[in-house]
Amino acid sequence: MEGLLGIFLAWQIGSLAIPVWVAKGLLAWDINEGISNRIPIEILISKFKWWPAVLIFLLEMLRAYMALSLIHLVGLSPLGLSETEYIVLLTVAFLIGHLFPVFNSLNGVNSSGIFFGLFIFFWPLPALLIALAYLLIWKLTKRVSYYVFFVLMALLLILNFAWMETNPYLFLTFLIALVGIHAYYWFHKVDVSKNTPN
Repeated sequence: MEGLLGIFLAWQIGSLAIPVWVAKGLLAWDINEGISNRIPIEILISKFKWWPAVLIFLLEMLRAYMALSLIHLVGLSPLGLSETEYIVLLTVAFLIGHLFPVFNSLNGVNSSGIFFGLFIFFWPLPALLIALAYLLIWKLTKRVSYYVFFVLMALLLILNFAWMETNPYLFLTFLIALVGIHAYYWFHKVDVSKNTPN
């Protein structure tokens, strides 16, 4: 029962439309109309205001981390599964909620913060270093793709720091995330010029 509850909660956390609520509350901007899901919403908002974009990034990162952290609430063998198998199920439930959020009429919003939230669950220190580098690149260039995240992660793997433990299922988790996000892009292509914040 606790295992099923964890999956349900991961789906509900994934459904939280944080970017929509922050944009509407702080910028009076309804991002459900005329946004481009090819561009992470944080990057899009940062073109107009920096701090709301960073706030969304941090909240989205926390949201993804919380979804996977539900494993600690249900024990190590929920539903007769291994810990790794259950974490993958939590990831899938979270991404279904993220792509089709029930709290936003099933209209998903692309966010780069969720990748960092997934990553920080497995490797907290590398995730913090990469998040800082990502924010710095973002601040300096005014535009950064979440692919920068994967490049930075690959560099850390190549360097093979002693304090970094490789978990092969981490890559499965991110593969699921990439497939889900890109499938979403395929079906949701919108002209960003239709709507901008006030």
